[in-house]
This record gives sequence, C-alpha cells and structure tokens, in this order.
Amino acid sequence: MNKKTIITALLALVVFVSCSDEEEPIWEQQTEQTVIFFMPWSTNMTPYFEQNIADFETAIAGGLLKNERVIICISSTTSRANVIELRQKEGRCVRDTLGGYDHPDFTLAQIVTTMLNKVRAIAPARRYSLIVGSHGMGWLPVSKSRARSQYHFERDDVPQTRWFGG
Repeated sequence: MNKKTIITALLALVVFVSCSDEEEPIWEQQTEQTVIFFMPWSTNMTPYFEQNIADFETAIAGGLLKNERVIICISSTTSRANVIELRQKEGRCVRDTLGGYDHPDFTLAQIVTTMLNKVRAIAPARRYSLIVGSHGMGWLPVSKSRARSQYHFERDDVPQTRWFGG
C-alpha cells in the first residue's frame, strides 16, 4: 500500500467514526447534594415557613453553599405551590422561581413523586436531602372538652411544635 491509500483510509475511518445520527445527551453538572424543602399546606404555618427560608437565605448569602443546591416547594396559597431555587449571587441570596403547580393535591403519592422527579431533573446530585414542613402532630389533640377535642393548629395559645414518629 502506498502512503496516499493509507492516508485516505485513515481519513475515511475518522469521518465514519465521528459521524452519528444520534444526538449526544447534554448532562447537567451534578452537584454533591441537593436539599429539598417541601412545605405543603402553608395556611397558618406560612410565617414559620417564611422564617425558616429567611434563615436559610442568610446562611446562603454568607457563603454556606459550596457544591450544593437548595430547592423549595412551598404552597403559597391553598391553590398554588411554587418551586423555587435559592442560590448565592454577588454576596447575597436570590430566589429563582423554577415552576409551580395549580391546585396541587399533595396527599397523592403520584403528585409528590412527580414533583420530586422534576427536582431531580432540575438539580441532579449525588445525594438528596428532604426537609418536610407540616403539621406533623396535627392529629394529636392539645385539649379535650365535652364538646370535642381541639388540635394545636386550631389554637394560638399552644406551641406550634411539630414532629414525626413516636
């Protein structure tokens, strides 16, 4: 074989190997961790949720995040939930609204699963953390009277303590 044939064969090989009908997938850069705040049903708990978010914003503005992302799903009204990302920009924390849900029914596993899968697509990470804000003890009565039991979310004179488990 002469040099011209070898060079032509190598060029043809490079062209055929580099061509493809399939598009290459575009991968988001994966972070170390994505923290998800899930705050459904924020009627009388909205001030507590907003305080929690404000505290986290202060920490983010101070440089807390290194290779992490913070995503919040919060019901802003009884008929609307927003998905928001908190991130540091120029020494302060900014909120970016990434999307939302109209009339979300967070009692359905399918709705929660869809929301978590969207967060996973938006903010790929090696690890995920989930922080849930809700009336975790809302079914436990704080007082009993002859008429009926009262729950902590029905009264303003009892702690708004919440927990899961026994």
